[in-house]
Amino acid sequence: MTFQETHVSDNTLSIISTQFHARYSLWTRHCGIVSFSPSFIFSDNLTPEHDRVILTKVKHPYNAFAPFWLLLSSQTSLQWVSFLDDHFYNALMNDDLHELPTFKRNDTTYSTIDYIFVNQAFRTQVIASNLHKLNESWTDHSLLSVTCCLGLSPSGPGLWRGNPLLARKPAYQHYLRQHLDHILLNIHSGWTAQKKWNFVKRQQIATLQQELSEILALKANVRWQEAGETSVKYMKNLYRQRTVEQHITTLRPNDSTDPVECIDRMLPIAQQFYQSLFTTDSVDDHQVEQYLAEIQGLPQLTDDHTDHLLEPITIDEIIHETARVENKVSSPGEDGLGYAFLYQLFRYPPLQDLVVEVYNQALSSKKFPTSWQELRVRLLAKKGDLTNLKNWRPISLINCDAKIYTRIINSRMRQVIPSIINRCQTGFMPNRFIAENGLVLNIVMEHARRCNRNDIALLLDQEKAYDRVHPSYLRAVMLKFGFPLVLVNSIIGLFFGNRVRININGHFTNEINQYCGLRQGDPLSPLLFNLALEPFLRHIIQDNSLLGFSFAPLSSNISSPPAMKVLAYADDVCVFLSSPEDFVRVQYHLHIYGQVSNAKVNLSKTEAIFLNGYASPSWQQMLLQHQIVKWHDHTKPQPLRYLGFPVIQSLAQRRYVENQLLQNVKTQYGIYSQRQLSIRGRVILVNTLILSKLWYCLRVVSLPKHFFKQIRSIIYQFIMKGIKPGFQYVLLCQPIIKGGLGLLDPLIQHRCLQFRWLRQLFQDDDPVSCSQVYMKDFVQRFHSMGTTSLLSFFFPSLRTAANIHLGSFLPAMFEAMDSFLKKNPPDVRCNPSTLLKLPLLALFSDIPSDHWLLSHSRSKLQANQFFTYDQSLHRVRPLLRPDSPMYPRLSGRLVRDLQNRTVTLNKMTWNLILNNYPDPGSADDFPFVSWLTRSVDWISFHPQDYRQTQSDILLTYSLSTLPPPKWKQFWSLKILPEARTIWFRFIYNKLHCNASISRFDPTVPTTCSLCHDPLEDINHLLIHYPFKWSAWHGVLSRFAPYLEFHPEDVESILRNLSRFDFVDNTRLLRICSHALLYIWRAHWRYVFDGTPFLPQQIVSTTFDKLRHHSLH
Repeated sequence: MTFQETHVSDNTLSIISTQFHARYSLWTRHCGIVSFSPSFIFSDNLTPEHDRVILTKVKHPYNAFAPFWLLLSSQTSLQWVSFLDDHFYNALMNDDLHELPTFKRNDTTYSTIDYIFVNQAFRTQVIASNLHKLNESWTDHSLLSVTCCLGLSPSGPGLWRGNPLLARKPAYQHYLRQHLDHILLNIHSGWTAQKKWNFVKRQQIATLQQELSEILALKANVRWQEAGETSVKYMKNLYRQRTVEQHITTLRPNDSTDPVECIDRMLPIAQQFYQSLFTTDSVDDHQVEQYLAEIQGLPQLTDDHTDHLLEPITIDEIIHETARVENKVSSPGEDGLGYAFLYQLFRYPPLQDLVVEVYNQALSSKKFPTSWQELRVRLLAKKGDLTNLKNWRPISLINCDAKIYTRIINSRMRQVIPSIINRCQTGFMPNRFIAENGLVLNIVMEHARRCNRNDIALLLDQEKAYDRVHPSYLRAVMLKFGFPLVLVNSIIGLFFGNRVRININGHFTNEINQYCGLRQGDPLSPLLFNLALEPFLRHIIQDNSLLGFSFAPLSSNISSPPAMKVLAYADDVCVFLSSPEDFVRVQYHLHIYGQVSNAKVNLSKTEAIFLNGYASPSWQQMLLQHQIVKWHDHTKPQPLRYLGFPVIQSLAQRRYVENQLLQNVKTQYGIYSQRQLSIRGRVILVNTLILSKLWYCLRVVSLPKHFFKQIRSIIYQFIMKGIKPGFQYVLLCQPIIKGGLGLLDPLIQHRCLQFRWLRQLFQDDDPVSCSQVYMKDFVQRFHSMGTTSLLSFFFPSLRTAANIHLGSFLPAMFEAMDSFLKKNPPDVRCNPSTLLKLPLLALFSDIPSDHWLLSHSRSKLQANQFFTYDQSLHRVRPLLRPDSPMYPRLSGRLVRDLQNRTVTLNKMTWNLILNNYPDPGSADDFPFVSWLTRSVDWISFHPQDYRQTQSDILLTYSLSTLPPPKWKQFWSLKILPEARTIWFRFIYNKLHCNASISRFDPTVPTTCSLCHDPLEDINHLLIHYPFKWSAWHGVLSRFAPYLEFHPEDVESILRNLSRFDFVDNTRLLRICSHALLYIWRAHWRYVFDGTPFLPQQIVSTTFDKLRHHSLH
């Protein structure tokens, strides 16, 4: 949409942007361009010096510009008009307005030069047109508008929802308590607890709807003041892009028929599809029992576990679970009551006995309110053909009181289920992490590459995994794991036999009986699915005929990790195959698992990855025979994404990942740069919404430093847009209490993320980690210089860059470790063999800065090239000429330096020289790991402290003139965001004045252009200039008429937050911040527009705005 004669000013720009709620917009004083689509991205105005024209480059991710007509013609006017008549329709002809003048030059000149043309295909959809004469002081053009009817509304009535903001209003809470008293009097004593509860909910719904229609029309009241800029939720919702499609345009009954778009025809298609999906095929109970009995060592819940699961539910437990999600944005079910309303109901004492009775009967007797099993299902798009319902994910909208029950059961089960779910399953399990799957796949791929192995991995695609779970199978599995029968009956009774209606564009199908499938959207469903999948995973792991990816022993005294056969994150299963025989075994297990559980794997959507990066023709042939046509190797331009993590196999793929991440950040920049944010608001947005696009994938990927430089550049441009002169980047990264803005530096944050892996690497066996044993083995096997240890993390010279692949996770871990250690471990006691495996420099405590040992060419020298273990002395000693050292001249030189005490050995080395060690032992990292894990810095590690330490080391900066308490006061003041930005810039002299401009433009004099003072610095510009001081004097006199302020006092207030006696100093600071803002604005309006500088108007505006801000 384009505009002319907009008369946009700095004051009205934010208002206009908010009203249009556009994705992108560009404005000048005279024209504007607005895009409502997130796909059409504007560049900056390419001609900013001309305010009567906007030139911008429009980009689209897929270069799809169908909505735009390119009209180019070098023909005559008559031919051009003929072209328009043939292809377009003048929409104003609909109401005979096409001949009316739309432009007025003066009182005598009128003409028609404004039109709205639509494609001929839309001619019948034009139902009205209007021409409005506007105020002549605004524009000399008329306003044209057209109303089109483009068919029926795409959405039906949908579901009613209670506004959760209403539940937080004290007035409504008081009214509800009074109404509940009346409701309880009308409950029939002979009703069941479930019927009573449904009655209470229905009455509250009726009350809520009446209140909404008669009393309150609530709007979201997250204020757009300073709180708005620090509210990540507000910012995210303001610019939320719907990443999942919900509207269904067409459906086809089957693959051989044409799609239909009429809602009356789509509803039966959905009804039939889901009735078929939710109808169970019979399973053989005996076969299920045999399948489970074949699993060796199947873990069982203990008596303590079962007792905990069956404890009576208390009102405190109900309120606790509800309070945890009271503010959660969660779609309620058919009754429309969100968690916020239930929180009020559960805390009403006269109702609590009934609530407890309902929940405990659900647990002990599987008696549920009927509303708990009335489900409404909405569909979210997946990949593939969206005319096929197989490519839509059904999400159950469940009444929130039912979800509170499953939340309670889920909380109890989470405490016991880790003991029975194997560590290869990381989905929705406490203390397990999705990135471990990506890390293990990375490790296995690097291992395969180093050893040139032809193993592959398959990413299995389970068709409607949650929707196909069979109740009989799930029941048998839960009982086999030792879950109590009472709980199993309750869960099976609640999850199966539901009455479901499918939402198709706001219209609902008839009821469908759900006889199988776990309802997606229920808090308990992920754990139940993990239980259902666990027997399959254990069959794979325990199958001795299925080799998977095996590991040769490291040494005689170090056992190899178990073969990697399978990884799972919920229903995302990755199996590792070493040969076609492994594939046959996996097929067998899938077949048996499908028979007993109703599961089905879609091989045509299954993906394969060649672990060494090179496609094997024999594997390719076998995969094609089984309809697996998607595979990944180093020749693919794009890397495989496994659980969202890029699996990099070539330099081209790494560059692709870099470009994609950079583009994601740039896209976010484009979206959020439209908002007129304060400088702190921009930093908060960068930390929480823009850079968050990086952290997930950077958990397991190392990217080069130039990538982080580019990211720094992009975010710096975003933060500094429109701010001249700019701040140093280093200042932005300092904490706000030290005068910075708390920006997360991408490189430092990337290193900070690696400490999760470092802690795992150096700690003892973690029983729930699937990656720890493989990570340790990988480092010991390929990155230990033959020591089968972790010493390379303590001594960088033990690393070999050639051993590290392009997409490896190791460089980031090494960098993080180096940044943490800073220097060699002090005074560690190790055995002779370990000492001799260390770098030579690690043996010294003092070396002169110009000594030959510190030259770069000598940094890789090893201790065993200059020292040896003397078998006769049982001690370590320097190598002498008779020992034939590798570097005889350097060895002799080092001995002389030791004798002359030019260099000093450390205590660790002297201990092995002076004391007897009959057994030299073997290279061991234990002394160093023990020292690290017991150090205070390691034990007390906190990401925030680490980031600050790294900022101090890597980024030099000037200390602020304000102490931390003053900065804390500065950021806690309730003032306008734009006022705080101007004030912050004033403190650091980052506002333009002649004195600052003349430093880089000598043609600009330093004198004041208004009063000819010899130096126009920022203090003169905003305080000392007579007209400016007149405004300050007026403001301060009105605030405290009994005190006399001077310009130096204002400087002290603004720069030092100085305090004065006999005044409210907080209010004084707020007043000064607003006065500074309006003086700044008035100054530039005078400079650019010639608007008179009126001190009294500034005084009035300051107090008016301050009063308005205080009311909010």
